[in-house]
Amino acid sequence: MTIKKIIVFWGSICLVLALVVLPCLTGCAAEEGALPSTVSFATYPSGWAGNVVGAAFAQIITTYTPMSVDYKPMAGTTVWAPMINRGEIDMGFDKTCDAPRAYKGTLEYTYPHTNYRLLFGAHRLLAVQICVREDSDIYKIGDLRGKRVTSDFTANAVVEMEMMCALASGGLTYDDVIKVPVTDMSDSLQALRDGRVDACYAAGPTIAGAVELDAAIGIRFISNEDENLLQKALDELLPGCTPGVIKAGTGILEEDVLGFWLPFVVTTSTHLSEDAAYEIVKAIWEHEEIVRGSHVCAADWSHDDMCLKPTIPYHPGAIRFYKEMGVWTEEFEKLNEELLEAQ
Repeated sequence: MTIKKIIVFWGSICLVLALVVLPCLTGCAAEEGALPSTVSFATYPSGWAGNVVGAAFAQIITTYTPMSVDYKPMAGTTVWAPMINRGEIDMGFDKTCDAPRAYKGTLEYTYPHTNYRLLFGAHRLLAVQICVREDSDIYKIGDLRGKRVTSDFTANAVVEMEMMCALASGGLTYDDVIKVPVTDMSDSLQALRDGRVDACYAAGPTIAGAVELDAAIGIRFISNEDENLLQKALDELLPGCTPGVIKAGTGILEEDVLGFWLPFVVTTSTHLSEDAAYEIVKAIWEHEEIVRGSHVCAADWSHDDMCLKPTIPYHPGAIRFYKEMGVWTEEFEKLNEELLEAQ
């Protein structure tokens, strides 16, 4: 083969590479850096505070990033956490005490959700769990002995643990009451409306579902009893939650009651790109005033509530943003690495 033919041959090969291979490589690079046009967000049903606060998060993401939000009210975290882990849903609410169970695969979660990741801390809800009809003869937790009480909460299993803590504050367990299985809070409230139970889970006096039920039949919230017994149960079942007093005049509440703080977080998975996670957290950080104006339970929400101590690993995109803001500490880095290594 002559020199000229060799040059022509290899020139042709290079041309083919330029026309076929390079565009593919360029396309792949562009795809990796591109943001999705839409992200899905699983949230609690209508009537929950999380549904309202979540709508504020969705508004911020849709307005201040190139991504729109497919907002998906669903029954509870037991339903959507596995879907997030599989990449079928991009993000959703969870509780700081519940997310580690999904990640590790304990209690209601039958396998480790190894792809589960934190994005940011959301609102805190000062909850009081149990309500009765206004004309009921039940006035304290101890009065529930032998009564019909909602249980199981198959779509949101952590709610049953909230109820167990409330019962424990009065020295009771579910063995001391008649359990009436329900799927979620809406089903729980409906059971009281229908007269199928004597007491039900209702979350708190500002929750729309509870307010609506009060207007329909009249309800009363039952205060948790002994604060020490309550804290002991919280430490065992819902670590990170602490007792707190809900003042009369809060929502439909007519007198002070002892409840407890439930901190919420927004989770995602490794299936969400680093750039998408970064842009979502950045937008929420820059527009915190929209979150504060969404619901009373988020009225004091701030940057300090976003980057919390890791209970499951953070998403790399969130970490990148928090490092830029100077709020990602060496302690958080160490804890995050330990959580990753524990899988």
